[in-house]
Amino acid sequence: MDKYKLKYDEYNEDEQDNHPYLDNKLGIVDKFEMLDVEYKVTSIKTLELYKKNIIQNIPMTFEGLCYIHKYLLEDLYPWAGKIRVMNMIKGSNTFYYVENINEGINDLFDSLKKDNYLKNLTPNEFVDLFAYYSNELNILHPFRECNGRSKRLFLTELARRAGYDLDLNKLDPEKLKQADIKAFGSIQDRVAPNFYELKVLYSTALEPIGEPFSTDNLTNIQLLSRTLWVYDREEYNNWQRKNHSMKTAENKLEELMRSDKGREEIIYHIDCAMVGAKPKSVLKYLKDVKQELLSINNTKISKKEESRDL
Repeated sequence: MDKYKLKYDEYNEDEQDNHPYLDNKLGIVDKFEMLDVEYKVTSIKTLELYKKNIIQNIPMTFEGLCYIHKYLLEDLYPWAGKIRVMNMIKGSNTFYYVENINEGINDLFDSLKKDNYLKNLTPNEFVDLFAYYSNELNILHPFRECNGRSKRLFLTELARRAGYDLDLNKLDPEKLKQADIKAFGSIQDRVAPNFYELKVLYSTALEPIGEPFSTDNLTNIQLLSRTLWVYDREEYNNWQRKNHSMKTAENKLEELMRSDKGREEIIYHIDCAMVGAKPKSVLKYLKDVKQELLSINNTKISKKEESRDL
């Protein structure tokens, strides 16, 4: 959740005190724990949208997109389903400014309505417009968090009603991410949007089905893989790897502290561990431990140092 650059986060009362988590209804103050909870809750809620036949009755309007967002996050955040009230930047890409976002919403969904929600199009025409609206929703980025998940559920249902089966599990998440960035970047550079890679990728994940696609016979894993996990599985796995790295660092340091090694030798091991340490949270943790060791007296003497004194 720290992937966005913000001057001040109105959704986080402690942002100025450097607490990188979003205020939530559960009182969780650890961003990694919150990411874990968020992933699991939104997975369950996604299944409910399908298993309870909710999503098929949601209008393909901005109100419908807000409904999806609220349904996914209403148990976690008080701002679920509400338009963000702050400007946001991801990397070098700036999403719609708050003062323009309502105009952008109206223009986008009026256009979608005029295009008859992508119905009665040839496969090529459908892929062209599908890539266009995917990119426009990405640039709009109407919510503080969970834009991608809400957008993918909305687009999956939009495709289904137009007679296309969208299976995001067929795509390479990193390639889709880079295609999104390239399409967005062309807008930033004031040149014609580069949708080519997005079109190619979506063409491999979209299949004409004639009649509206039914999800009744899909397993839970199949449903999530089609609509959610293609990105969020990677994000969750990244969190697990980061969490594992931190636990590994903590365990190794605890082992060193319990040993008979002297302070200088422990600091030497920390310095070695800091070389190439990832992610940044692990590096910061090692630096903090080293600083703490430097500020206290050496209370441990290694056997080698002890024997030398004798």
